Amino acid sequence: MALEGIEPPEPRKTGHRWLDVVVALLALFMSVLSIFVAQHTSQTMERLVHANSWPFLQLGSGNSNDERVAELVFGVSNVGTGPARIHSFDVIIDGRPISRERNMTYGIIEACCSEEFEAAVARSGGDRLAAVGYDLTSPASQIFLASNEEVAPMRWTRSEINHELWTAVDMARQTGRIQMRACYCSVFDECWIAETNVFPPTPVASCEPGAPPRDAGAGH
Repeated sequence: MALEGIEPPEPRKTGHRWLDVVVALLALFMSVLSIFVAQHTSQTMERLVHANSWPFLQLGSGNSNDERVAELVFGVSNVGTGPARIHSFDVIIDGRPISRERNMTYGIIEACCSEEFEAAVARSGGDRLAAVGYDLTSPASQIFLASNEEVAPMRWTRSEINHELWTAVDMARQTGRIQMRACYCSVFDECWIAETNVFPPTPVASCEPGAPPRDAGAGH
């Protein structure tokens, strides 16, 4: 047996034509207003969800740690409200990125301060490890970084043996020869490039090499 469709109720008629027209127009207006309110509420909720899922990377460096020990630290922090998918992280020396396959500390040293490195190795009797001393590196590419979390791609402590080499690298950092760059995306695939001393991050279409810029109005 076929089911009959349910017809929407018609506005009650009063017997006065002009009043019936007004009632019908009011009903139509209320229907249109309801649609507008529903659409506006949906857009507001969507913006709220995006705002609560918005990553914001900051790249920074310093020459001492929390205990005030002389230590070169390069850091990446997410000060946004949502997790960041970091697709790539590069250290750039004099405009050229060092290889991601290399130990970051040695890559920076050899790219910025090769003469000081050779002198330090000579003073250490040819021992490269002794010339550099203690360093700690952590991956910063292909990782998730939660809101209010940070990662230190490199930590390098100053010692009596590496003092001159350490100071040369720190000077290169302070004069802007050492830069950092990271490409990251939100959970909604909105992507940005963060760079040292560049604010705010630059919106891009994706983190694929050569991706075009993205309209800043399309994201946050």
